[in-house]
Amino acid sequence: MVFIYILLFSLTAKISSRHTISIIVLSLLTGIIGVFHWNTNKKYTDVDFTYSQHIKSVQLAIDELNNSDYDGKTIGMNFPVIASYWNENNGYTIKGNHKAIPINVQETEFILLSHPGDMADTSKYQMDYHLKKEFKVGYAYTRIYVKN
Repeated sequence: MVFIYILLFSLTAKISSRHTISIIVLSLLTGIIGVFHWNTNKKYTDVDFTYSQHIKSVQLAIDELNNSDYDGKTIGMNFPVIASYWNENNGYTIKGNHKAIPINVQETEFILLSHPGDMADTSKYQMDYHLKKEFKVGYAYTRIYVKN
């Protein structure tokens, strides 16, 4: 979608002012495409470039992990959640009282999974972990699981 918008804006900019009808048609076309792909945040779609609901649910989970209950714990995570720990410039407020590692690197007391993301892989953890807490924002949710 981004490339379509760039193309339409480029075409509109190149049309001279004496082709007013063409500019109006291109503007209407751009507006129709935008409305057609409007995200109500009720379900995940490939045109939600902001992942805004996902970011908020991950922040709620990180806020939970910043509690003293997780002091000194190692927490298994996969992409995209672990990406929040890669660099402080990713925008998340992380206290640093726990250690985040990729899932399956070593045994962990907790794991953190998210949707969209790696939530489809939960079946392989069902025998060893159970749900402790869920953080849901719109279509996105992040879950903390604790070892049985």
